[in-house]
Amino acid sequence: MLKRVFKFIIIIIIIAGAAFLAYRYNYIPHLKYSDADFGITRTKSEVDADGDGVEDYRDILQSAKDYLETKPKYKSKYYETTGYPNDEYGVCTDVIGFALGGAGYDLMQLVSEDIQKNAEDYDIDTPDSAIDFRRVKNLRVYFDHTAVSLTTDISEIDKWQAGDIVIWKNHIGLISDKRNHKGIPFVLHHANPIQASYEEDILETWGEIVGHYRIKGEETDPETGKDRDDALNLDDITEDEDSGVAENNDDVLDFSDMEDGDDAISYEDSNDQDSEEYESGLSDEEIEENPATDSAESSDATSLLSNVTDLNFHSTDAAGSKYVFTYGGEEFSAVYTPDNWKIIDSYKIDNEKDMLLICQTLIDEHPIHGSDMTSYRTADDMAYEWLQHNILYEMLPSDSHWIQNAKDVDFDPQDQNKSFEELYERRTGKELTLDDILSHIGN
Repeated sequence: MLKRVFKFIIIIIIIAGAAFLAYRYNYIPHLKYSDADFGITRTKSEVDADGDGVEDYRDILQSAKDYLETKPKYKSKYYETTGYPNDEYGVCTDVIGFALGGAGYDLMQLVSEDIQKNAEDYDIDTPDSAIDFRRVKNLRVYFDHTAVSLTTDISEIDKWQAGDIVIWKNHIGLISDKRNHKGIPFVLHHANPIQASYEEDILETWGEIVGHYRIKGEETDPETGKDRDDALNLDDITEDEDSGVAENNDDVLDFSDMEDGDDAISYEDSNDQDSEEYESGLSDEEIEENPATDSAESSDATSLLSNVTDLNFHSTDAAGSKYVFTYGGEEFSAVYTPDNWKIIDSYKIDNEKDMLLICQTLIDEHPIHGSDMTSYRTADDMAYEWLQHNILYEMLPSDSHWIQNAKDVDFDPQDQNKSFEELYERRTGKELTLDDILSHIGN
């Protein structure tokens, strides 16, 4: 009897030990949380190095994810011609190389240039640009020279932001936008052929952290080569005292008051020059007869948001697909699927400034592609699409089969920059006419 008890205890210990090791090394998935779950505001770069409409930190993070989605196999190889791996293999430094490359930074060239300028700081006998940028010790020196050096104390969770770079003695990774139950971020990395996942909860268990960096770059226009100063910055958004419309010192989306006689919604800059109009297709007289367009006058709607924390935006599942936020005392649901966000009952929100802030919060969590499936969507064009959905919702009768599409804005890449008439035609297969509008009003 005693032997059986002893054997049972040994088995339990072995199982418990195996479970502990499986959890420690991420073979048992760890629950994932977002910045919002800990009241952390995501840091945004004022730079968009490649001019694709996505600020650098977001671009770096997404580029790392895109690279790791190719599921590279761990193997150290030398690529004399390209420098960068051009096959199915890669190592830890390649996560950083492709992450920065996708945001407009050629790490191979940058490290090579820094080695030429500061050869005495690098422990290199014969520089080789095809491999130097793929060595952890060299990257530590390079980032010491060129990046912002930050705390290595992981208890300061708000100081660790998505897109940051973390270096151990013999390993390097990129900080993820997901966190564990203590708020410590996950790491995107490639360490060995048997790791459980490319995104793992390892920051506090991998070993001594010797470096924590954040990229600082110069933004240039890809066409002119000159510095750009039009990076998206929500802090610059102010509310015009007369109209309540969100404004910016640079180009922003201006949802003008759609008063009687207006026949277009336009993107305008602060100097009212070179506006790009989205013609409604209705004459001044037709709009004058259509009280349904009054629903687009959201200048009377008061902004309820001062910053992102007012939303209390957070995920409700470990998969990172279901989210909720609070607006006007009511809880709204937002659902993420690859390259798509959907807000349930979005028709209830009609203040443009708040729409911009909500849209920016969504793409901060999960960027989504535009219609060309190369560039990424911005808060401006998403808010424009949201307004078109609201207009459609007001126009369609309550028994319409398509009203559900209008009440819940669905940021489909193919709907980018489409007017409400185009959305109607895409959903119904027929052109929206004045008779349709008047019949809907009659119902």
